[in-house]
Amino acid sequence: SVFIIKIVIICFFSVFVYFLSQAKLILITNQILIISLFLPFMTGGLNPLNFLQAIKEPKYLVKPTFFSRILYLILIFSLVHDFENSYWIFIAQGITMFFISISGYIVLFKRFNFKLVRPSIFFIKKQFTEATPFFLNGIITANFSSFWGFGLSLLAGPYQIAIYSLADLVLRSANTLATIVPHAIRANYIDKPLQKIKRIIFSFIIIYLVLLIIGILLIPSFIKIFFDSSFYAAIYVIQIMLVVWFIGSINKLLGFPVFSKIYDSKRLNQLVYLFGGLHLLSFVLWKTFGSYNAEQLVHGGIAAAVDLSAPLSYLAGNYDPLTILFAGPMITAIHGYPTQSWGSDGYGLETRGVDGVRAAVNFLYASGARVIKMPVGDTT
Repeated sequence: SVFIIKIVIICFFSVFVYFLSQAKLILITNQILIISLFLPFMTGGLNPLNFLQAIKEPKYLVKPTFFSRILYLILIFSLVHDFENSYWIFIAQGITMFFISISGYIVLFKRFNFKLVRPSIFFIKKQFTEATPFFLNGIITANFSSFWGFGLSLLAGPYQIAIYSLADLVLRSANTLATIVPHAIRANYIDKPLQKIKRIIFSFIIIYLVLLIIGILLIPSFIKIFFDSSFYAAIYVIQIMLVVWFIGSINKLLGFPVFSKIYDSKRLNQLVYLFGGLHLLSFVLWKTFGSYNAEQLVHGGIAAAVDLSAPLSYLAGNYDPLTILFAGPMITAIHGYPTQSWGSDGYGLETRGVDGVRAAVNFLYASGARVIKMPVGDTT
């Protein structure tokens, strides 16, 4: 039943990504790239790591994971050279996850005598119903930063995404500690008195607080040493992320060892859903009040801007009182850059020959373009 449920979820998310791309909500225009997503979804989703964690034997996946990561790097450096063959990133990830998953199942079947059985429809439905709150719980508490990143990819620009990615990397690194500790406390103190667990948790909260303060103080120096001034804005984002990590770590500490002794699972899930609702509300508020319009930019001292590539529809927009010089779509060769990759949705105007280029320039000028951009590539 677990396998069937995992396959259903994997297929759902694969189809979800496909329809997002078809609706132009994500910039994946390479169909091979979309299809290649399914392989890591499937192989990663069927990874039996949770089984091995349940029987406290995850050590059997350490070596397969290590060698698979080396294979992944070899495949990436050998096969990925530009955007056109970037689908190998996902295929390589799927191949390496396949080896990890197969190694895990060999251990389960040979060493621990696991067997496949045919579950009934009633049993699958019951498992799916009972597992859904746990599934949502995991998404909200452990993967909320991924949803923020996904939202930014739809609404923000490359600079904002780069800043967030750096902060998210810090958050994920810190979460490694915050994820292990509550599991260890629950495994070793589940039968102990609540008062003793509270003392242990209080000690870890103090440790987390010290780490938070150290991180907030050291991050400015770290960013200024390893990055240029364009990334200084990341200092404040990372510091906020550290505060988020601190709050989330306390939530994990209380959620695993303490709340389970006080509340039933239904009550815990309701609290987690509330936590998820706050994230959605925060994102809506950011989208509503956190973005700048043209008038705010002018009041802030920005009077004009030059846009070096945009579909024709942008040339007809009203951006008063801001002055914008648009290039419109790049004038490029037939099937030239960027029409076969990220710019297939109107960011390139394909032409052929001298007369074709002249006609394209006249057309763009008549449409409102005041800058002409041509990508520089090979002679083809």
